[in-house]
Amino acid sequence: NVTLESLAKQAGIESDIRAKSTPFPKDLYNEHSVEVSLKKVTLKQLVDYLYQIEYGANRIMHIDKLRLKPAYGNRAQLDAKFDVITYQLQEGEKS
Repeated sequence: NVTLESLAKQAGIESDIRAKSTPFPKDLYNEHSVEVSLKKVTLKQLVDYLYQIEYGANRIMHIDKLRLKPAYGNRAQLDAKFDVITYQLQEGEKS
């Protein structure tokens, strides 16, 4: 979550980030899902933030279930909710 929060600050937005589920075990790794909620952000801020999550250096994360709606009171801004999926090697599987 610290990484997601620091990326949000770099994009100039405040976010509500919380882990929402237990790991989903796979063969060699676990998937972790984190829910992110953004209020009253511009399209540019949102695109910058999503880009940093997906393509930033040294991160293995992707966006899932992106939901957008116009912000209440200012239709030039957006409210967004999405899940960020992260991956972690299972213990004993590291080479």
